[in-house]
Amino acid sequence: MTNVDIEHAILAALYAAWAISDGGCNLYSMREELGWSEGTFQKVIDRMEYENLIEPASVATHVITSRGIIYAEDNHLVSLERSQENKDCRTLLFEALAKLYDEKGPHARSHYMILARDQSLDENLSMKNLHVLRVLGYLEEPALGCYKLSHKGLATFEDYEKRRGIADEFERVRGMQPQARGRALQKLLANVFEYQGWPQLEGLRTSNEEMDIIVNKGREYYFIECKWEKYPVQTEVVDKLVGKLVRRPDVKGIVASMSGFTKGIVEAVKSHANTRVILLFGPEDLQALIHGHVTLEALIDEKYREFATRHTVLFR
Repeated sequence: MTNVDIEHAILAALYAAWAISDGGCNLYSMREELGWSEGTFQKVIDRMEYENLIEPASVATHVITSRGIIYAEDNHLVSLERSQENKDCRTLLFEALAKLYDEKGPHARSHYMILARDQSLDENLSMKNLHVLRVLGYLEEPALGCYKLSHKGLATFEDYEKRRGIADEFERVRGMQPQARGRALQKLLANVFEYQGWPQLEGLRTSNEEMDIIVNKGREYYFIECKWEKYPVQTEVVDKLVGKLVRRPDVKGIVASMSGFTKGIVEAVKSHANTRVILLFGPEDLQALIHGHVTLEALIDEKYREFATRHTVLFR
């Protein structure tokens, strides 16, 4: 087994112990049972403790930390059912405390038993996940068993509300007719990009052309064409976008389509590579952006790298 395999096995075992009894495991017994090298095992343990994924609870026992719990869930090291149960529990408790903050002010607090009862949650499950949220800095515990939103928690909740509002707007746009939803998608994406720190101009017109969205980071500019039509986007969209780009210095292009692309569009993009870079954002790319699973910068970096190094036009 690799070091990563050992690390993942340890986190999976400690997460299960935390979920069942809030306890830990004897990792040394686990090492002997699974035949791991003592030297390798100790290096993994030392690194995991340093990274605050686990911590010793006694001479022979380790427990998973709050950071380790989130890491295990994010990396799918535990069952989807158990992971989702804890994620849902934390979301409900967090929302309940945010609502309490709105209604009664920053000093409002609630006991974990009341929170569990009001959200129809198991008390033990609630107590575990409230502890996780407190250790991660989202909650404070001003009195034993009583919790309230921290300043970090409030900022996180405000961010969560914005992202949820964007996701709700996307579902509304989904129900529109093709012509109307294309323009609505344009406005929605412009808001997403602005929210992610890219200044944008939406619906900019000149005397003879119109740009759906222009975004920039410093001197790095992208013209973005937004499409949500009945059928996949044709190659002429790429050709028209290149026509706008070549009249401007060092501007790149993005075609964002919720209706996908025709087969020929990849070759069209490649044929213009010696003139201007065009990146393609498909339906899965856009939904990941809208739901906050990826940033515009990360998508651009990934697609630009593949195009520059492998001449691969990447989209999902």
